[in-house]
Amino acid sequence: MAKSLIAKSAGEWQEVLELRQSDLPAQPPAGHSRIRMLAAAIHPSDFGMIAGTYGKAKVFPCVMGREAVGEVIEGPNKGEIVRIPEELGVWAELIDAPPQGLVVCPKDLKPEQLALSFINPPTSLRVLHDFLTLKVGEVVVTNAGRSAVSQGLIQLATRMDVKAHAVIRNKTSEDETWLKSLGAAGVWDETEDYSKQFKAALALNQVGGESVLKLVKSLRDHGVCVTIGGGSKVPVRYPTRELIFKDVQLRGFWLDRWNRENSTKVKPMMEEIWGLMREGKLSQEIAAAYKLADFKDALTKASEGSRRGKVVFVAG
Repeated sequence: MAKSLIAKSAGEWQEVLELRQSDLPAQPPAGHSRIRMLAAAIHPSDFGMIAGTYGKAKVFPCVMGREAVGEVIEGPNKGEIVRIPEELGVWAELIDAPPQGLVVCPKDLKPEQLALSFINPPTSLRVLHDFLTLKVGEVVVTNAGRSAVSQGLIQLATRMDVKAHAVIRNKTSEDETWLKSLGAAGVWDETEDYSKQFKAALALNQVGGESVLKLVKSLRDHGVCVTIGGGSKVPVRYPTRELIFKDVQLRGFWLDRWNRENSTKVKPMMEEIWGLMREGKLSQEIAAAYKLADFKDALTKASEGSRRGKVVFVAG
């Protein structure tokens, strides 16, 4: 029997998430592929999905999880490694999926890295390329500097000869060594006044509150601040002075919308990302791996603010 992590309703994960036996037939429906999950990510957006506060709603009860890869063990594409369709939920040992739209993945990359390739690296790539044309030697800055998106931003910016600075909370020497090994030009604590050290063309906000005001203050004239998250859950005050006197822009980005509006560009983008992973030029740190049965420990770990790297589920 296969198991799945199911949210019985919207709410706090500790109260609504349950490990249940999957209601799968002995064989997949005609024409469907049966996929065995190999690795699945745990994202901040997963917590939002469970809470019912994310940008697209689920119909409960349902299997949770957004990003995973698995091996097709029966049906079309047997033997291939594929992305498990997000709309089916991915925190499950076995999933039956129609073959239409299955994304076939390269077999020469580790499942844990593949399972982290569809959301965060594309977000990093799009933020760097879609809001302004960055010139060699220009500066970008990101808060939540330990996050997977920040890791990708630093590595990709370095390839563009763009200087990336990371802002983190409770900075340690180990954090600074690690992020500089990825290519960061500077690593700053949230309490530091880093705006006097550089003027950035582009800022990435994942936190909100006072943190984003500091990012905006560090921008050059006509700079852009892109928001992809609000981890602090503190509203952003309107930075009147910076908007008037520096003509900065405040923008938002949601990869789900970009994928819908640019469907023909998704495949070549993923090929680019997988190529960089294959060359060792783009990687995602993994903090811990858990079996589905240990989901309480896994989600508790994923909730830690100072965690370095992603928490993933792996096959039992």
